[in-house]
Amino acid sequence: MLNKENYFKVKPLFKSLSNHLSIFGVIHRINKGYIYVDDEQNPKSAFLISPEGFYLGGVKNESFYKKLNEVLKNKIFKEALDNKKEDYVCFYPNLLENSIHTIFKSLYPMKDIRHYYELETTNHIYHTVSNQVVKINKKLFNQALDGLQDIKEQIENSWFSLDQFMKNGLGYVSIKNNKIISWCISDTVVGNRCELGIETDEAYRQKGYGFETLISTLNECKKRNIKKVGWHCWKSNIPSIKTASKAGFKLIEEIQVSFGLYNKYRNYITNGNHYLMNERDDQLSAKFYALALDNDYGQLWHYYNASCLLYKLGQIDKAKTYYKKAVDKGWKGLNNWNKDWLKWVYHDEDAIMIENILQN
Repeated sequence: MLNKENYFKVKPLFKSLSNHLSIFGVIHRINKGYIYVDDEQNPKSAFLISPEGFYLGGVKNESFYKKLNEVLKNKIFKEALDNKKEDYVCFYPNLLENSIHTIFKSLYPMKDIRHYYELETTNHIYHTVSNQVVKINKKLFNQALDGLQDIKEQIENSWFSLDQFMKNGLGYVSIKNNKIISWCISDTVVGNRCELGIETDEAYRQKGYGFETLISTLNECKKRNIKKVGWHCWKSNIPSIKTASKAGFKLIEEIQVSFGLYNKYRNYITNGNHYLMNERDDQLSAKFYALALDNDYGQLWHYYNASCLLYKLGQIDKAKTYYKKAVDKGWKGLNNWNKDWLKWVYHDEDAIMIENILQN
């Protein structure tokens, strides 16, 4: 692990990931994080860990990647589980995409797409918002508000302390009935750039509360002469994309990433879902379902999914075994299943025919 005083040495290695301000928040010791390198004196390859994710930079170095794999399995993943962290996402230059196989060997990450949006504050027009939107400051933390502890934990996840955030960060919350129902907080501020994160209580979504906290934070960014504001989200996160677009953010980059869960059985199940519903690969989907289900980890629809996949792969006896377990756990048949959940279960043109066979 690189000594903090030498973090500056890896800055050139992440030039191709300049749209990820979190990297430079760690390098400049604004945000929490640490860095692994191939050579502490003259690093050519680096792996940076920030609260926002993993970042791979520099030149390809298979020897370093193999050592890094051991660190991930024996240290980083175990610490993440101890700290009740759920998942990770890894960013890398296109040239290093194949290196992910070595770094995450036997950890089984999946691939997906992230979007990076950006707003230049010279194009932002001040908007007035309701008086229920309040700046995050010391005065706020002296109030008795439901959800305040969540805000504190969110800030301390990225920043070294609340005091440091009060000095260098920025953000706003929306309050209703003595409860924080939405917030927008800077994940990092480096020079005249920042990146924002936003969240709204599920019961208050699609009512404009999140948008108001975002607009208030953008007003503050412009007031503080922050020139560029970044926004990261998954390509599939349509509400987040709509909010960013409404506020004036523009899509800058579409980024392929690797992601996974720290708990290996949850990761197996997620892989099973992923290869069934996203990258359709029946063989891989069935393989990952089995890794979890054979260890009694999974919901009834996972057993049902696995049974259909195995039937199509010609493994009839095992398919029937999984189908029986699904029934034992409460499966009542595809036609009787709640339609809200159909997107999570095996449901192609052969599903009814397969189920009729497996029931007998």
